[in-house]
Amino acid sequence: MKNLAIALSALTLILSACNDNTTGPASKSGLFKGPAKPLGNGTATPWVRLNDAGDPTSYGVTLSDGALENLPTADDHGEGHDHALAVTLPMPPQAAGTNIDHISLDWNPNGHEPAVLYGAPHFDVHFYMISEAQQAAIPGGVDMAPVDAKYIAPDYWSPDPTSVPMMGRHWVDSTSHEFRGEAFDRTFIYGTSAGKMVFLEPMITLAYLKSKPSNAAQTVKMPSAYPVSGKFYPSKYTVNYDPSTKETEVRMENLVRK
Repeated sequence: MKNLAIALSALTLILSACNDNTTGPASKSGLFKGPAKPLGNGTATPWVRLNDAGDPTSYGVTLSDGALENLPTADDHGEGHDHALAVTLPMPPQAAGTNIDHISLDWNPNGHEPAVLYGAPHFDVHFYMISEAQQAAIPGGVDMAPVDAKYIAPDYWSPDPTSVPMMGRHWVDSTSHEFRGEAFDRTFIYGTSAGKMVFLEPMITLAYLKSKPSNAAQTVKMPSAYPVSGKFYPSKYTVNYDPSTKETEVRMENLVRK
């Protein structure tokens, strides 16, 4: 009996040790969503995806079935960037590592200036790195504040120093296809205000979104630095239509800690 008791005690210790060795930190991975907002006949939902360590691997906005239908047609007659609808989408708290506070999904039924380039109906998908209150305080008018070269991505320039109210000054890729005689369908823009980078912006036509692209990816040219270091910034963005859910996703991915 004594030997049996010793054996059972040893077995208990072994099993306990095994359990201790296999118990690690809980995974922080998952898909985390912010509140859905109405858009057209559907909804728009912001989200972020985290890996096991809790670092963001992608983030974006999902447009449900019907979101691209029954959109308003009248502009608000803003200064140069008329839009008929602006949907603000707060990011979930799990998105803190992206440095993105909220998304402003702006619908431009008649495009905006310069019309020769961007006159097609399209969405401005602004990913803001500032709060909603800070965004609302961005003034219109000429913004000649210098921007440090380390915050300017390769090939990007800002031909117009005008600051759009509640947006800022826009910087475009001078090598993008719309500057090479091709029709604009989508492009990627950076935004600054008073010399500081404040937003990232895929700009995508309604026609392109309705074409139901399948994991259509484009490289994002990255500057050498961002306004907040230690965060994760996109080096690619993708537009994807999922026929199983009938959802369209604008996804920022291949995130790099800068």
